[in-house]
Amino acid sequence: MKDNKMILTPQRELFIDNIIKGKSQRESYKTAYPICIRNKWKENAIDTQASILMANRKVIERLEEKRKPIVEKIAEKIRYSIEDSYKECDLIYNLAIIPNPKTGSLDLPSALRAIDLKQKLFGLQINKSTIDVNVSIHNQLQSFKSRLETARLLNNDDNETIEGEID
Repeated sequence: MKDNKMILTPQRELFIDNIIKGKSQRESYKTAYPICIRNKWKENAIDTQASILMANRKVIERLEEKRKPIVEKIAEKIRYSIEDSYKECDLIYNLAIIPNPKTGSLDLPSALRAIDLKQKLFGLQINKSTIDVNVSIHNQLQSFKSRLETARLLNNDDNETIEGEID
């Protein structure tokens, strides 16, 4: 494909560059071939020539070649953002399940929201029915109760207060 770069005319390269920048085929053609403006071509004629140029195999290959690194950079930024968001959700979850030193209660809404966001980030949440969500929440609550009870037992605190706070 790199040989095609040498074969393309400067006008075709300019046309491709303008397409990549987001200009329309018509505007890209006008920029690359200003003669069409000087000779006062009709818009339909410019559109036809731009369409023919855009369908050219060498132009398509070169356009794909030039777009590839741009697409890869965008994909990398998106991938980074998802991983970063996941880490932040993890942090929120971990902070939410630490009992409040004064009250001993957990921030269950924040913990559940962090779980929900992590599932959405990775496409794990499927809207089959409300039952699935309720089962997930129930399981998470049971897990929180178990962790909190263990923490309280280790600290020799009153376990009956825990049940009242969580239920």
